Amino acid sequence: MPIYRGEGGSGDASTDAYASQIAVYAQTATTKANEASASATAAAASATAAAASESAVDADAIAAEAAKVAAEAAQAAAELAENNAETAENNAETAETNAAASASAASTSASSASTSATNAASSATSASSSASSASTSATNASNSASAASTSESNAATSASNAATSETNAATSASNASTSASNASTSATNASNSATAAAASAAAAAATAASIGDLDSLSDVTVTTPSTGQVLKYNGSVWVNDTDAGGLADIVEDTTPQLGGTLDANGNTIDMGTNEITDTKVGQWDTAYGWGDHSTAGYLTSAGFTTTVTATSTTASAGDHIHVTAATQTITLPASPSAGDRVAITVEDFTDTVVARNGNVIMDLSEDFTIDVANMGITLIYTDATNGWRLL
Repeated sequence: MPIYRGEGGSGDASTDAYASQIAVYAQTATTKANEASASATAAAASATAAAASESAVDADAIAAEAAKVAAEAAQAAAELAENNAETAENNAETAETNAAASASAASTSASSASTSATNAASSATSASSSASSASTSATNASNSASAASTSESNAATSASNAATSETNAATSASNASTSASNASTSATNASNSATAAAASAAAAAATAASIGDLDSLSDVTVTTPSTGQVLKYNGSVWVNDTDAGGLADIVEDTTPQLGGTLDANGNTIDMGTNEITDTKVGQWDTAYGWGDHSTAGYLTSAGFTTTVTATSTTASAGDHIHVTAATQTITLPASPSAGDRVAITVEDFTDTVVARNGNVIMDLSEDFTIDVANMGITLIYTDATNGWRLL
C-alpha cells in the first residue's frame, strides 16, 4: 500500500485522496501569495499616503509599520506555502509511482481473478455433471430397491401359495383316503343288500308258490268267478259276487252329494274351458266381502264412443278421445255421475293436458298431463269427495 506523508503523519492510501490533498495545499499557497502581494500593495499605498499627508505621518508611520509586519508575515506565509507546495509535489510524484504499482498489481489480480473464474466455471460444470450422475444413480438405486421389494413380495406370495397347495394336497389325500374307506364300506353294504335282496326274493317266491291263487287263502272262497264280479265280505269270508251297488262311472250320479269337505289336495277342478283354483276361490271370497256390487257403479257395458281429434275438446261420459296433435287439452265432464268413465289416448307427443273441470283427479286439485308418448289412460268417476280415479 503506498504511504503518503503530509501534515506530519500518514495519510490515505487512495491516489484520488492524494491528488485532492495536493490540490488543497496548492490552493492554500496561492491564496497566501495573493495575500502577501495585496499586503505589499497596501504597504506601498500607505507609504504614498504618508508622503501626501504630513498631518497623518504618525498614523501612517504606525500603519506602515503594521503593513511591514503584515508583509513580513505574508512573506513568511508565502515561503511556508511554497515549501508545502514543493512537499506536496514530491508526495504527488510518490503517489503516482505507488498508483502505477497498484494498477499493475490490480491488473495482475484481475488476470488471476479471471483465471479463477474460468476454473470455477469448469468446476461448476463438473459438479453439475456429477450431480446429474448422482441423481441418475439414485434413481437406478431406487428402481432396484423397488424391484427387490416386489421380488421379495412375490417370493413371499409364492411361499404362501406353496404352503396352501401343500395343505390342499394333504387335505385331498385325506379326503381320498376317506373316500376309499367310504367306497369300501359302500361295497360291503351293497354286497349285504344284494344278499338280503336275494333272500327276500327267495322268500317271496316261496310265499307265492305256497299261496297259489286267491281261493287258496283261508278267508277267501271263490266259486265260478265271472267278468265284472268283485270280492265282498259276507261277515265271515270274502266271496265273489256281482257288484249290484255303487256307480260304474261317477257321471252316472245325477244328484251327487258330498258326505264331507271336498279336499282338492292341491289340484284344480277342470270345468272344460275354465278351471277352479284355490287362488281364484280366494279372490272370489274377497270380492264377495265387498258387498252388493250393483251399487258400486261398475261398468255394465264395455262400449266407448271413440272420437279422433287434433284440437282441444270436452269429453262426455263413455267417450274415448284419441288425440292426434300436440299441446291439446281434453276437459272432463263438469257434472259426472258415479261410474262414468272417460278414456284418452295420445300419439307421439308428451304434452296433452287433462283438465279436471272442478273435480279432483287422484285426490289432487290440479290438472293431469299425459307425459308419455303413445299412452292411453282411463278415468272413472267415484264421488264428489274422491273425484276421478285412474284405472
